[in-house]
Amino acid sequence: MPFNEFSFNSYSEIFQLYGNSIRVCDYKKYKKGIVVRHDIDWDIKKAYEFSLFEKSIGVSSTYYVMITSEIYNIFSLKNSKMLKKMMENDFELGLHFDPMLYINRKKSLSYYFHKEIEIFEIFFEQKILSYSMHQPSVHGQYLKTDLIDAYSDDIFSDECYISDSCFNFRGKDPIKFLSKSKECLMQFLTHPSQWSKLGIKSYNEFVNYKISNFKDDLYKVYEFNYEFQKQKNIKINNLNL
Repeated sequence: MPFNEFSFNSYSEIFQLYGNSIRVCDYKKYKKGIVVRHDIDWDIKKAYEFSLFEKSIGVSSTYYVMITSEIYNIFSLKNSKMLKKMMENDFELGLHFDPMLYINRKKSLSYYFHKEIEIFEIFFEQKILSYSMHQPSVHGQYLKTDLIDAYSDDIFSDECYISDSCFNFRGKDPIKFLSKSKECLMQFLTHPSQWSKLGIKSYNEFVNYKISNFKDDLYKVYEFNYEFQKQKNIKINNLNL
């Protein structure tokens, strides 16, 4: 199975073999199956496209969004429409919380966490049932709350958790590893930006995709600016990422 390609076909083969996919908010109702989770670190559009693919193959999953992302805005018209459609399609949306923004603040980390929850719920008119911390292995920050934690001991250990972070499964073969879902709960974390119909092999491919989409979005923002339209064949020179 060519997981180095991170293709939709590779992804769907898992669920053809093992079937039962579970949203994080529902995992306590089950004793076996694959708890499917996606952290949206880069791009709402890619996550939305991935959710449509998952819907087409009958996969249930949870998408975690960041209120404090430096790359996307969940409250923009375009992004919020996609996120609302994902909820209508019965995907769970949860909070992807980055504690690094609140280091050395006067109030507790829990205070800012619940403020982010409140902001999301007011805007989307939808309750948040679960959350995931952003890069906890880097900063070592965890929270204990009444909400379901994607890093709960029930579904997060070396024996029951696999992630595609950095295009690397850390020596675990997804097909072999997730076969245990026939007997117990397993958690499968993916980042939608790393998957495509043909398969993405590196961040270089995705960064170029992101730049191309940003250019299209920028042109859309300025579509009624006549001076911008006259000059819109803007070239990005000496771009070296």
